[in-house]
Parts: sequence; C-alpha cells; structure tokens
Amino acid sequence: MSTATDTASIEADRYLQAMAPHLAFDAGPVGYVHYTGGGPEAGSGRGCLATAAGDRITNLYAYDAEGRLLDPVLLYDQNGQPVDNLCPEFDERGRRLSTEYRQDANGAPVINAFPRRQAVLVQPQPSPPGSPAQPSVTVPVRPPAVVVPRITPTTTVATPSTSIAPPSGG
Repeated sequence: MSTATDTASIEADRYLQAMAPHLAFDAGPVGYVHYTGGGPEAGSGRGCLATAAGDRITNLYAYDAEGRLLDPVLLYDQNGQPVDNLCPEFDERGRRLSTEYRQDANGAPVINAFPRRQAVLVQPQPSPPGSPAQPSVTVPVRPPAVVVPRITPTTTVATPSTSIAPPSGG
C-alpha cells in the first residue's frame, strides 16, 4: 500500500470515528429529547445561524418541489458536518421556546434532524384584581405557510468546440 493510500485510509477512519456520534440509524418510531436551553448546542462557542437581516434561525423546514413538508430530513454543511448551529432558545418575539430533538437508536439526540418539535410558553394577560390567575399555555410552533416556486428541470448545455476539418480530396 502506498503512503498516499495509507494516509487516505487513516483520514477516512478518523472521519468515521468523529462522525459516529452524529449518525442516525432507523430506530422504528421516532424518539425525542426535550431541550429548554443548555442542551446539545449550548457552550459550543459558535454563533447561531441567522437570516440576511440578522434574525436568529430557530428551526428549519424542508419542502419538496410539490410543496410537501419533508419530515424528517438530516442536514449537513458543505464539509459533511451536521448542521447544529441554530438558536432554539427564543422565538422572534423573545418568547422562550421548548425544543425536542429526535433520537437515534441509542437514545442520543440527532442534532441535525429537522424540523424539530417546538412549543412556546404563552403568558396570559394579567387578571383583574380579585380574579384567579390564568395559567400559562404551551402552544406548538407550526411549520410556516410557504409558496414553493415551480422548479424547471435542469438541462445541460453543450459548449461548442472548435475543430478543424481534415483536408478533403487527396
């Protein structure tokens, strides 16, 4: 075996060892891990994924070309790393979110499975004096209504090549 092959094999083994905790296996019914802060993403030291306007992204929803929600999907970045830098603590109005992560066959959270189940704790309006206090209500976060653009099939355009025809007659 050549040195280049040995190095590639060692690198592949390291990659698989590093990715092992993030690999999801078919575990039958989907399980979830409850998260209310300080969970899998806490303390990572990295920033949160945000929109172009700077709004933090709390969840991701994938739709197919027909507009159907894909659930679940596993998302990876350009380097093959699981997407794990969302900001699931608060919604766009500053309300605390409760987030549940899907679990793999061993019960570990699958941090790149989307969409995640989320709910927001809604505080009631203050009760009038002498009235019983209204309890807080947990409201599930629903997928957004989207308009899916019509996607046309990708076509390959051939680039004309320059060639010189052989002389004729001869």
